[in-house]
Amino acid sequence: MYKPVPIGKQVFALSPATQAGIARAEAMMIRMEDRACSGGVDRALMHTLARVEAVSTIRIEGKRPSLGAILHLEAYLDGNRAEGVSRVDSLDAYDFENDEARATALEVLRFLSAVRYLYYETDPDQPLTPDTLLDIHSLCMYGLPARETGVHFRRRRHDQSAADAATLVYEAPEPEELPGLVEDLCAFANKDAYAPIGQAAIAHFQFESIKPFKSGLDKTGRLMCHAIMRKRGLMRSVVAPI
Repeated sequence: MYKPVPIGKQVFALSPATQAGIARAEAMMIRMEDRACSGGVDRALMHTLARVEAVSTIRIEGKRPSLGAILHLEAYLDGNRAEGVSRVDSLDAYDFENDEARATALEVLRFLSAVRYLYYETDPDQPLTPDTLLDIHSLCMYGLPARETGVHFRRRRHDQSAADAATLVYEAPEPEELPGLVEDLCAFANKDAYAPIGQAAIAHFQFESIKPFKSGLDKTGRLMCHAIMRKRGLMRSVVAPI
């Protein structure tokens, strides 16, 4: 049975093929950012890629957000973030086909707010902390930072899937184990021992394994990968297209 253990002091060996693939991907991302910056379009490209990243993330969950509705809402909510969230929640309809379409568009906008928070409002030279994870999770789930929503790490046992429970191949950590595992995850994310993409991938696996939140793990995990790659300096002026 697999149960997550601390990884901060572990050493992971990546195969030559994996390292070569990582190197090619990172070289392409660096060239893209260099061309964007030299051409003076880095800010515009950042906006575009942030929106594409948000839409793609929600599509991975099997939903189909309307780009037109998202653009309309972005224009409508241009201004104060907190005011914008309350204004959206009060809308009965705004260029949506139904309530599901409205909810999906809101998911995109909230994830987009978290991406922009990471790239515009955080210092990449500062270490990743549990508070960082709480903030990006709160932003992508509710559109507001953790201090305004009271978001916290999981306090109950994780409900195992039927498959996991039947085969006994995985066991989620207990709530009391989470603080230490999250601190350890952040310590690993702040190391410079691996290529940025490889480090983000290992951290993402650990994040999904410890399941620090009861929902929204996929979205928050992707945001954590953005934070790691930005902190490592892989891309700072353009959103990494992961």
